[in-house]
Amino acid sequence: MLRLLDIVYSFDPTEAEDLIEAWCATLPAAAATETEGEWVRADIEEHVRDEHSTYTWLLEPPMGGPRWVCSPDLAPLGRVVLI
Repeated sequence: MLRLLDIVYSFDPTEAEDLIEAWCATLPAAAATETEGEWVRADIEEHVRDEHSTYTWLLEPPMGGPRWVCSPDLAPLGRVVLI
């Protein structure tokens, strides 16, 4: 089993700017607590800028098709992949 844990965009690249901005707008500017795993706007902005996540339509063919398990906190913007 290959386990890939990353953000994989499930929208068309032409929608990226609007959808990522909408996602960032839902997050606080700063964490309310020091809880590990609590994402803030700067985390998403850094990820988009530096991590170069891919799109489902690029990842699916080499993996033999879609085999996705969505992470509720990221859907519909991204997915956690279990293959």
